[in-house]
Amino acid sequence: TCDCQPTEGYLVTRLWDIVGESNLTDQDVIDEFNTGFAPLVTHMAGFQRYIAATTGNSSTVFFMNQFDTAEHAKAAQEGAKDFVKNGILDGAITPNQFTEDQLVFHFDSSDCVTSDSTGSYLAQRLYKLSDENTTPESMYQEGLNMYNQTLQNIDGFVAYSGALSSPGYEQLFVYNIWETEEDAVEAVAAVRAY
Repeated sequence: TCDCQPTEGYLVTRLWDIVGESNLTDQDVIDEFNTGFAPLVTHMAGFQRYIAATTGNSSTVFFMNQFDTAEHAKAAQEGAKDFVKNGILDGAITPNQFTEDQLVFHFDSSDCVTSDSTGSYLAQRLYKLSDENTTPESMYQEGLNMYNQTLQNIDGFVAYSGALSSPGYEQLFVYNIWETEEDAVEAVAAVRAY
Protein backbone atom coordinates (compact mmCIF):
# COMPACT_ATOMS: atom_id res chain seq x y z
CA THR A 1 0.00 0.00 0.00
CA CYS A 2 1.06 3.59 -0.44
CA ASP A 3 0.15 6.83 1.27
CA CYS A 4 -2.82 8.90 0.16
CA GLN A 5 -1.98 11.44 -2.52
CA PRO A 6 -1.42 14.91 -0.97
CA THR A 7 -4.23 17.44 -1.09
CA GLU A 8 -2.11 20.44 -0.06
CA GLY A 9 0.95 21.86 -1.74
CA TYR A 10 2.31 24.12 -4.46
CA LEU A 11 1.75 23.69 -8.19
CA VAL A 12 3.95 24.66 -11.09
CA THR A 13 2.53 24.37 -14.59
CA ARG A 14 4.14 24.63 -17.99
CA LEU A 15 2.35 24.99 -21.31
CA TRP A 16 4.91 24.65 -24.10
CA ASP A 17 4.54 25.50 -27.80
CA ILE A 18 6.09 23.00 -30.19
CA VAL A 19 8.11 24.75 -32.88
CA GLY A 20 6.84 23.74 -36.31
CA GLU A 21 10.28 23.06 -37.79
CA SER A 22 11.09 20.52 -35.07
CA ASN A 23 8.92 17.74 -36.57
CA LEU A 24 8.15 16.59 -33.02
CA THR A 25 4.65 15.53 -32.04
CA ASP A 26 3.11 16.39 -28.70
CA GLN A 27 3.55 12.76 -27.66
CA ASP A 28 7.25 12.92 -28.64
CA VAL A 29 7.70 15.84 -26.24
CA ILE A 30 5.85 14.03 -23.46
CA ASP A 31 7.93 10.90 -24.04
CA GLU A 32 11.16 12.92 -23.84
CA PHE A 33 10.09 14.48 -20.54
CA ASN A 34 8.85 11.15 -19.19
CA THR A 35 12.14 9.40 -19.87
CA GLY A 36 14.51 12.29 -19.10
CA PHE A 37 12.88 14.72 -16.66
CA ALA A 38 10.31 12.62 -14.77
CA PRO A 39 12.97 10.42 -13.13
CA LEU A 40 14.69 13.60 -11.92
CA VAL A 41 11.68 15.58 -10.73
CA THR A 42 10.06 12.66 -8.91
CA HIS A 43 13.18 12.35 -6.74
CA MET A 44 13.45 16.07 -5.91
CA ALA A 45 12.86 17.18 -2.32
CA GLY A 46 9.18 17.59 -1.50
CA PHE A 47 7.84 15.92 -4.65
CA GLN A 48 4.10 15.11 -4.63
CA ARG A 49 2.68 14.87 -8.17
CA TYR A 50 3.70 14.80 -11.85
CA ILE A 51 1.26 15.24 -14.74
CA ALA A 52 1.95 15.32 -18.46
CA ALA A 53 -0.93 15.83 -20.90
CA THR A 54 -1.71 16.44 -24.53
CA THR A 55 -3.99 19.44 -24.99
CA GLY A 56 -6.10 18.59 -28.03
CA ASN A 57 -3.85 20.97 -29.97
CA SER A 58 -0.91 19.08 -31.45
CA SER A 59 1.30 22.20 -31.30
CA THR A 60 1.17 22.48 -27.48
CA VAL A 61 1.87 20.20 -24.53
CA PHE A 62 1.13 20.62 -20.81
CA PHE A 63 3.03 19.60 -17.66
CA MET A 64 2.30 20.10 -13.98
CA ASN A 65 4.21 19.27 -10.82
CA GLN A 66 3.14 19.54 -7.19
CA PHE A 67 5.51 19.97 -4.23
CA ASP A 68 5.28 20.52 -0.50
CA THR A 69 6.76 24.05 -0.51
CA ALA A 70 6.94 26.99 -2.89
CA GLU A 71 10.73 26.71 -2.91
CA HIS A 72 10.69 23.04 -3.92
CA ALA A 73 8.10 23.76 -6.62
CA LYS A 74 10.22 26.64 -7.96
CA ALA A 75 13.25 24.32 -8.11
CA ALA A 76 11.23 21.89 -10.26
CA GLN A 77 10.15 24.73 -12.55
CA GLU A 78 13.76 25.79 -13.03
CA GLY A 79 14.79 22.15 -13.46
CA ALA A 80 12.31 21.73 -16.31
CA LYS A 81 13.66 24.83 -18.05
CA ASP A 82 17.23 23.52 -17.67
CA PHE A 83 16.18 20.10 -18.97
CA VAL A 84 14.88 21.72 -22.15
CA LYS A 85 17.84 24.09 -22.52
CA ASN A 86 20.41 21.30 -22.15
CA GLY A 87 18.75 18.58 -24.21
CA ILE A 88 17.24 17.69 -27.57
CA LEU A 89 14.15 19.83 -26.87
CA ASP A 90 16.21 23.04 -26.96
CA GLY A 91 14.79 25.08 -29.83
CA ALA A 92 12.05 22.49 -30.41
CA ILE A 93 9.69 23.85 -27.76
CA THR A 94 9.21 27.35 -26.35
CA PRO A 95 7.38 28.58 -23.24
CA ASN A 96 3.76 29.59 -23.80
CA GLN A 97 2.48 30.07 -20.26
CA PHE A 98 3.93 28.99 -16.92
CA THR A 99 2.32 29.36 -13.49
CA GLU A 100 3.48 28.99 -9.89
CA ASP A 101 0.60 28.72 -7.44
CA GLN A 102 -0.43 27.56 -3.95
CA LEU A 103 -3.11 24.87 -3.81
CA VAL A 104 -6.16 26.33 -2.02
CA PHE A 105 -8.61 23.47 -2.55
CA HIS A 106 -8.56 19.86 -3.66
CA PHE A 107 -11.42 17.35 -3.80
CA ASP A 108 -11.07 13.67 -4.75
CA SER A 109 -13.63 11.06 -5.70
CA SER A 110 -12.58 9.04 -2.65
CA ASP A 111 -11.18 9.88 0.76
CA CYS A 112 -7.77 8.38 0.04
CA VAL A 113 -6.42 8.20 -3.50
CA THR A 114 -3.46 5.85 -3.88
CA SER A 115 -3.53 5.20 -7.64
CA ASP A 116 -2.27 7.36 -10.48
CA SER A 117 -4.40 8.99 -13.18
CA THR A 118 -2.65 7.60 -16.24
CA GLY A 119 -5.11 7.42 -19.12
CA SER A 120 -7.54 9.87 -17.50
CA TYR A 121 -8.61 13.19 -18.97
CA LEU A 122 -7.43 16.54 -17.64
CA ALA A 123 -9.35 19.78 -18.00
CA GLN A 124 -7.58 22.94 -16.85
CA ARG A 125 -8.44 26.61 -16.78
CA LEU A 126 -6.57 29.79 -15.86
CA TYR A 127 -8.65 32.69 -14.57
CA LYS A 128 -7.41 36.27 -14.27
CA LEU A 129 -8.87 37.67 -11.04
CA SER A 130 -9.91 41.29 -10.81
CA ASP A 131 -11.39 41.30 -7.28
CA GLU A 132 -8.88 42.72 -4.82
CA ASN A 133 -10.78 40.93 -2.01
CA THR A 134 -9.78 37.50 -3.31
CA THR A 135 -8.39 35.34 -0.52
CA PRO A 136 -7.50 31.65 -0.20
CA GLU A 137 -10.59 31.28 2.01
CA SER A 138 -12.93 32.83 -0.58
CA MET A 139 -11.47 30.66 -3.33
CA TYR A 140 -11.84 27.55 -1.16
CA GLN A 141 -15.52 28.38 -0.61
CA GLU A 142 -16.05 28.97 -4.34
CA GLY A 143 -14.33 25.67 -5.15
CA LEU A 144 -16.44 23.85 -2.56
CA ASN A 145 -19.62 25.34 -4.03
CA MET A 146 -18.64 24.25 -7.56
CA TYR A 147 -17.78 20.76 -6.32
CA ASN A 148 -20.98 20.33 -4.32
CA GLN A 149 -23.36 21.87 -6.85
CA THR A 150 -21.92 20.62 -10.12
CA LEU A 151 -18.78 18.53 -10.45
CA GLN A 152 -19.26 15.66 -8.00
CA ASN A 153 -22.54 14.78 -9.73
CA ILE A 154 -20.95 14.20 -13.14
CA ASP A 155 -20.07 10.58 -13.89
CA GLY A 156 -16.37 9.84 -14.05
CA PHE A 157 -15.27 12.51 -11.56
CA VAL A 158 -11.74 11.85 -10.22
CA ALA A 159 -10.33 15.12 -8.83
CA TYR A 160 -10.83 18.90 -8.71
CA SER A 161 -8.14 21.38 -7.60
CA GLY A 162 -7.58 25.10 -7.53
CA ALA A 163 -4.41 27.08 -6.89
CA LEU A 164 -3.84 30.81 -6.39
CA SER A 165 -0.83 32.77 -7.56
CA SER A 166 1.10 34.62 -4.92
CA PRO A 167 1.72 37.28 -3.96
CA GLY A 168 -1.40 39.21 -4.84
CA TYR A 169 -3.70 36.37 -5.96
CA GLU A 170 -3.99 37.77 -9.48
CA GLN A 171 -4.87 34.43 -11.06
CA LEU A 172 -6.51 31.12 -10.24
CA PHE A 173 -5.40 27.90 -11.92
CA VAL A 174 -8.02 25.12 -11.79
CA TYR A 175 -7.84 21.54 -12.98
CA ASN A 176 -10.20 18.57 -13.04
CA ILE A 177 -9.43 14.92 -13.77
CA TRP A 178 -12.08 12.70 -15.39
CA GLU A 179 -12.24 9.02 -16.31
CA THR A 180 -13.33 9.63 -19.92
CA GLU A 181 -13.15 12.37 -22.50
CA GLU A 182 -16.95 12.54 -22.58
CA ASP A 183 -17.02 13.21 -18.83
CA ALA A 184 -14.43 15.97 -19.24
CA VAL A 185 -16.43 17.62 -22.05
CA GLU A 186 -19.60 17.48 -19.95
CA ALA A 187 -17.76 19.04 -17.00
CA VAL A 188 -16.34 21.90 -19.07
CA ALA A 189 -19.85 22.67 -20.33
CA ALA A 190 -21.19 22.55 -16.76
CA VAL A 191 -18.48 24.92 -15.52
CA ARG A 192 -19.27 27.41 -18.28
CA ALA A 193 -22.96 27.28 -17.33
CA TYR A 194 -22.25 27.67 -13.60
